[in-house]
Amino acid sequence: MLGTQNSVSWIPPPGPGSTPTLKYSYQNPTTGDLKQVTMNLFCVGEGEDSFEFVLESPTNTYNFNWRHKCLCWDACKGKLI
Repeated sequence: MLGTQNSVSWIPPPGPGSTPTLKYSYQNPTTGDLKQVTMNLFCVGEGEDSFEFVLESPTNTYNFNWRHKCLCWDACKGKLI
């Protein structure tokens, strides 16, 4: 377990064709250790969804890729994923 999140930030794509990102942070109040999760969001077609761990770099910074059709603009309007 990474911990409960203290904050989340939305990082919009820097330009056309770029990937938006969610960044979660948790700072342990006892030790002061900071852990971060960066999640890259990809719009894909039906049945191409996946959630994958990419790497831990630097230490306590975890990178994931999330691919899902509901990450496409209005692809899952009115539905929860």
